Amino acid sequence: MADIKENAGERPDFELKSVVYKGVTMFECEIDDIEKLKIREDDIWVCGFSRSGTTMTQELTYLVQTLDFETARKVYLDDRFPILELKDDSFPYYRGVKFVEQMKAPRMI
Repeated sequence: MADIKENAGERPDFELKSVVYKGVTMFECEIDDIEKLKIREDDIWVCGFSRSGTTMTQELTYLVQTLDFETARKVYLDDRFPILELKDDSFPYYRGVKFVEQMKAPRMI
């Protein structure tokens, strides 16, 4: 999914490939599995564009929903509120649909 570019003497960069699906440009992902994902009545979804405050909205949503500030300090946001449309085995926090399916309710996606 991601192309890794090596720069001499620097950390490798990566580029996520984009595809157009039903007229929407998105990252190349497990779209078939996403469409088959069983939605639960208590799921909480945050949807946004890149660079639009999504991370802050996810953190605020988690804290308002749980009031668990201690877990918020200790557990990465990507573990509590995964990004569904990204999956890449090269990067540990892009886990995809299978991770979301195994989450306890209420799932924050």
